[in-house]
Order: sequence, then C-alpha cells, then structure tokens
Amino acid sequence: MRNWFLTRILQRKALRKIDNPHHGKYIPLRSARRAGLVISADIPGAAEAMKIFCRQMVQSGIEYRIFCLDLNKKVPLIDQSLISDRAVSVIHRKDLNWYGMPKAESSRTFLQQPFDILVDMTSGKRPFPADYILRQASASLRIGIESNRTSQYDMTVCGKDDGAQAPELIKNIIKYLTTIH
Repeated sequence: MRNWFLTRILQRKALRKIDNPHHGKYIPLRSARRAGLVISADIPGAAEAMKIFCRQMVQSGIEYRIFCLDLNKKVPLIDQSLISDRAVSVIHRKDLNWYGMPKAESSRTFLQQPFDILVDMTSGKRPFPADYILRQASASLRIGIESNRTSQYDMTVCGKDDGAQAPELIKNIIKYLTTIH
C-alpha cells in the first residue's frame, strides 16, 4: 500500500461510492445481539483490549466480530491465540490491494450481518482499511475513541488522560454500555 497522491484520490473515491446511511440509536449492552470491534494492532494494549472485549461479549451472550488491522511490515503484533478465534479477522498488508482496500474475502466475515453496537478503536493517522470497513458496516450504535471528520460516531469515549491505553478505553466503553439503560 503506497501513500501517493493518486492512491489518496482513489481511496477518497472508493469511500464516496459507499452509500450506507447511518441512523444512530442507543442500544444498551443488555439489549444487543451482535457487536463489532475495529482495532489497529499498532495502538498500545490492542491485544489486551481485544481479550477484554471478547470476554465481555461471551459473558453477556452477545455474538461478536473483531476486525484487527496488523499492518506492521516485519513482525505481526497480534498473538496467534486470538487469531484462532473465528470471530477475529486479522488483516495484514498482503490482505489489501495496492491502494489499501481490503480484499473481499478478508472483510466478508466481518460485514456479514448488521451490528447493534460497533466500536472503533483506531486513532491518530487514520488507516484507510478501517475507514473503508466502518463506512461499509451497518450498525445501530457507533462508538469511537477519537472524533474525526470522516467517521460518524453516535458516541465518543475517552480515558482520564489523552494518552489512555486501549484496555482502559474498552473498559470505559463497556462500563458505559452496561450502566446506562
């Protein structure tokens, strides 16, 4: 995946082609049937946040899917024990076409059915595959950890300080979803 002028033009064009209007509504965790998590392996504590999310969804009896972007060139950042779970789709550089769009088979399992709750744990420099998947996904409630102009969130959650780790943020999101009715 190259970050060239032409690449960015094609990425913006691909995002504009997606017609998936979002009409948000609040769904508490106890009412949700299906939840999704989009996370980048580059953020500190990503693997721990994924484990916390999986544990809470299993405990609540909610079907879940995780879309993890591991775009590191040399060594994969995510533990193989998480990848063995069928609900976790880990996307590597080889799973993207030349301008960063995920191949159909790598995103198909994540996008099969609509989500009641979709959590976006990507922040900082936005990876195009995350924006593409978020735009494609159909979700009633979208939660993000950082406001930005390209993604529409119904709710934004942050930690106590600006440098909050992913496990703390996912715990805050789960706490919010379980305490508010």
